[in-house]
Amino acid sequence: MKIIKLSPARVIIPFLLLHAQITLFGEDPYDPSRYEKEVLVPASNDALQLEVLPNGDIVFIEFWGAVKRWHANTGNITVLGRIPTHAKGEVGLLGMAVAKDFLKSGHLYVQFCPAENPGTMRISRFTAKIDRQMADTEVELLSWPYDTEHVFHMGGGLWMDGEGDLYIATGDNSHHSPGLPVDMRPGWKNWDSYRSAGNTRDHRGKILRIHPTADGSYLVPKDNLFPNGIDGLAEIYAMGIRNPFRITVDDSTGTLFIGDVGPNIKAELGIETAGYDEINATQVACNFGWPSFVGPNEALPVFDFDKNEVIEFFDPQTPRNYSPNNTGAEKLPPAQPALIWYPTLPSNDFPSLGSGGRSIMAGPVYHYDESNPSSTKLPKELDGRLFIYEWMRNWIKTVHLDSQTPKIEPFLPEGNLRRPIDMKIGPDDALYMIEYGDQWWENQDSQIVRLVYRRGNRTPVAKLSASETAGKHPLKLSFDASESYDADDDYIHFTWKVSGKKEGSGPSFEYMFSKPGNYELSLTATDPNGASNTQLQLIQVGNARPQLSFKEPAHGSFFDWGKEIPYVVDVVDEDSEPVNTALVAVQGQF
Repeated sequence: MKIIKLSPARVIIPFLLLHAQITLFGEDPYDPSRYEKEVLVPASNDALQLEVLPNGDIVFIEFWGAVKRWHANTGNITVLGRIPTHAKGEVGLLGMAVAKDFLKSGHLYVQFCPAENPGTMRISRFTAKIDRQMADTEVELLSWPYDTEHVFHMGGGLWMDGEGDLYIATGDNSHHSPGLPVDMRPGWKNWDSYRSAGNTRDHRGKILRIHPTADGSYLVPKDNLFPNGIDGLAEIYAMGIRNPFRITVDDSTGTLFIGDVGPNIKAELGIETAGYDEINATQVACNFGWPSFVGPNEALPVFDFDKNEVIEFFDPQTPRNYSPNNTGAEKLPPAQPALIWYPTLPSNDFPSLGSGGRSIMAGPVYHYDESNPSSTKLPKELDGRLFIYEWMRNWIKTVHLDSQTPKIEPFLPEGNLRRPIDMKIGPDDALYMIEYGDQWWENQDSQIVRLVYRRGNRTPVAKLSASETAGKHPLKLSFDASESYDADDDYIHFTWKVSGKKEGSGPSFEYMFSKPGNYELSLTATDPNGASNTQLQLIQVGNARPQLSFKEPAHGSFFDWGKEIPYVVDVVDEDSEPVNTALVAVQGQF
């Protein structure tokens, strides 16, 4: 096992919001400014899913195959093992759920593309044990092929409910280009979602549900969509789904919630129905209609692409699948409408969801537990609400589920999110979240955070700025803590340490680094009640930064689309003359 040592100090970022206070009888006023974001794992490599264990530890996976554990008592990260994964496009290590007895058995279930058979997706159980390599513990439960010439719309995400049933979200594996995904012509199967999401005998475009057993096999719940396996695959719970990344089950009601990323329909096709992202909800096995229906069961046509004309529209009660690429039943179960739906443009039905790119996720349902002694649990005002979140639009919202029409409210609108991609409620009833990062792949700064509601005294926030963070020795630097603050307006005492040794106090600090090396500078802010927060900064001493300047093109110059832009860069490095040009990289960004 590999241990990555981190400082257990937490980075705390309060959300300063302007809201009216709500006073409830017998309770302190609800104050949204008391939400705080604690950074638990400051950097990971494309983290995708997490589980919070009963002891507060976090198990999480990374797209490229790593399984890691954050330890609540130390802040250290353990590399539990690596799943032998083929990672390309949208196939990789996509989903994870831990067994209910993980602390005893070490069992976890994953959805991944195996390195030795990259043309398949697989559900396997692995065991995390200190004295065993995780890859050697694999027990395969279920696998299915996908079309390798197009590795997008693969979905992903696992959820294990309170009964021990494992839910598996799979995408339709269809082409991502805008248009109607119903092209049945020879050679166009990747543009035909009837071969996958609309196919009762295909694992893709579904929510599968199985019940893993102790011997490494699984049972099929009797109330799945096709439990006898005759009209369709026995593992299918819900079908007619396009690209589900995150799902959740509310154990109190047995409701499955699905965040389904929807299509964009080409305007030149003349189809009035818009593409929607959807939040779907169901307590029974069903068909959500894709690719025949979107949103509130608005029908998409069967289309003749050679003649560029509509053939027919299906009735939601009697949908059919007569694609030559279909290997399942022609008659399909009735289509169910979405709970929430919204297009790229502003929504008339749900205007608070905004506009722009779309990538919806369905998060957990929060149930307030008055008996939970946690001082940082989410407030009672969120009781019974579903969390939904947007990877593209960078927001989190809550949904009231006790009304016939979903009531949607913003959550931390000033939260400065960085593409939320997974959420769970922990045993402390705080909200745990992965912020994926700004890139589609290869984020080195994916982070895991905890959103808490801080009661009573609030922790001060340490913020430091440095005159420089690297340079040639001897290097004298100055540091400033004046942007630090305390939300309760308490006095803040500052402590400055260099590589663990106390060197100063007060809101400013100077230090001479006389020898080369990497130094950890820490600023700790402490209030009169003893609550403290620490910010860290790496200082690299021994080598001066190279000096860069553009000689060509001149700042503010014009360019022509489609033509090369010549450039000349001047680099001066006092520690290395001449500069190796192979180490100079120039990138353009628009």
